[in-house]
Amino acid sequence: MSERFGHQYDDDAVRDFIRCAIPKNTLKHDEWAKKMWLDWRSSRKSDPESESPPECIYGMKKKDEVDKWVTRFILEVRNANGEEYNPTSLKCLAAAIQRILRSNGYDGPGLMTNGSPVCVALNAKLKHLKSNGIGLEVKRADTINEVDERKLWDKKILDMETSKGLLNCVFFYNGKVLALRGRSEHYNLKIEQFIFKVDSNGTKFVEFWPMIRKNDQGIIKHSKIRKESIKQFDTNNDNSYYKILDKYISCLPVSNGPFYHRPIKEKAGPCYSLQILGINTIGGLLKNMFDDAEINDGRRITNHGLRATSTTTLFEAGFSQRTISL
Repeated sequence: MSERFGHQYDDDAVRDFIRCAIPKNTLKHDEWAKKMWLDWRSSRKSDPESESPPECIYGMKKKDEVDKWVTRFILEVRNANGEEYNPTSLKCLAAAIQRILRSNGYDGPGLMTNGSPVCVALNAKLKHLKSNGIGLEVKRADTINEVDERKLWDKKILDMETSKGLLNCVFFYNGKVLALRGRSEHYNLKIEQFIFKVDSNGTKFVEFWPMIRKNDQGIIKHSKIRKESIKQFDTNNDNSYYKILDKYISCLPVSNGPFYHRPIKEKAGPCYSLQILGINTIGGLLKNMFDDAEINDGRRITNHGLRATSTTTLFEAGFSQRTISL
């Protein structure tokens, strides 16, 4: 066999390859929908006067059958406490059911198409929830203000001279400057995405090349989105983003691979081990910073607050919503 082409794929290998490209949250939502369907079916089966739905979502192939049972599911589903799901959760369930059906050969009209029985029922359900005050309050991460930032520096939570402090610095400004989302985009960050350069005037700058992001998965439908790097120039500030990045990366034991490494406390200056930070540790970094700085004013502090701060700044500066969403 010629070495020019890659190894051969059978049907199972193709499915596995495609599955690996599906975002983890999408897979999690699909599994959640399957479990909810089984729980709902069990509940209906326990009532001798009720008609039982199909055992599996993907077992339905006919449009009439899909419309009938998915509509009933949307109207009847409840959480473990017997309470109504909020509108966002219901829409997630409907979207997950459609993905499951499509991936298993269902070729009928889309469930969310305007005028479809499922869409009509879902819209009616959403209006019912809204009229009862369910889902009106949306949890959003609070932004980080300049007073917070100064206090983090004053209390040496952000500190370029210690391992933990420098890690906090690079995490904080990666979120604020690059507008990274939550924890997954931080966790997937790679050292080689940052390239240090000098322009024709002798000014140092760092060039950041984004990889896969929530709104740009690198797939066909995104092929017309112009791929550009983000450039951040050095300033006279001793704590500039350029200097923070340069110092942190120079202290790492490797020159490529995952960006965030576990700090070594015993060393006098910043030093990091080969062990990378887990996604759960990354997920709690900002909240831990605020707890250590004793900033507790009732706000909802999560990693996404750094992106919220960045996007708010861009919006107030006149950038378009589409530019910000990328």
